[in-house]
Amino acid sequence: MREAGPCSSGPAERGAALLAALALVALLSGLAALGLTRVRAASDAAVELSSRAEERLATLSAVAIAQDLITELKARADRRVAALEAPLALTLGDRRVVFRFTHAGACVNLNAAGGAGGLRRLLDATGLPPAEAERVAEATRIAVERRGLMWAEPSEWRAAVGLAPEAFAPLAPLLCTLPTREPAGFNVNALTAAHLPVLVALGLSPDQARRALAARPAGGFRSTADFWQAATGAEPDDLPEGLVGTTARWFQLEVTVDGPGGRSRRKLLLDTAVQPARIAASAWLAEPEAPAA
Repeated sequence: MREAGPCSSGPAERGAALLAALALVALLSGLAALGLTRVRAASDAAVELSSRAEERLATLSAVAIAQDLITELKARADRRVAALEAPLALTLGDRRVVFRFTHAGACVNLNAAGGAGGLRRLLDATGLPPAEAERVAEATRIAVERRGLMWAEPSEWRAAVGLAPEAFAPLAPLLCTLPTREPAGFNVNALTAAHLPVLVALGLSPDQARRALAARPAGGFRSTADFWQAATGAEPDDLPEGLVGTTARWFQLEVTVDGPGGRSRRKLLLDTAVQPARIAASAWLAEPEAPAA
């Protein structure tokens, strides 16, 4: 008998092979397209990161300008708080920069030995019940002695002393955690009615604090003695040195830079006791999300 030779490929097998080849080509094409898309996406991301980096570098340059600028602005503004706190815009190359300075010292500094006696008076002035005010003041003293460190945020202090959120809310705008053991010195010409408890914490009665704010001249007090005279009707023997004045040491600065790469924003705490002003704290700010359509 003759042995059967190798079978030759039939039409069905050849068609299957062709389909497999076409499928492989399609798969390779898809992978190539996906790879190209990823390369483009990576390239776009790199460009975006580069643009953001450029805007942040521009923001840092703007901050350096602001550190030198604040001293001159304080001198020019004199006692005119509105002139100092008005937004200031300038151009850096193809970027628009806006500076916003605001006074930051009208507060009780929790890092100054827990606010000392001023904290207890502030607690009373904001309506905390006497027993709770006494407890919080004592808890603050103990926490400061045990920690030996400075509070980073008033909210950290709130948690440590066990103060309820609803009791903390009216206190929050009047408290600060400046990076110093010294009380916060503030500008009496920058105070508003909302700062009345801070003046009470300083040692004035509520009536004296209201009288001082009401008596402030349109151009502002010329000296601490003028302020004290308006509040108490007499100049004290010992003025609270470094606590009140007609200028301020601490300022908040917000810098906004708009450029080709988008917007960059930074918020800083400046210590103007030295020149150029020293950056005591800073943080990059995120842009608020656009409202949903």
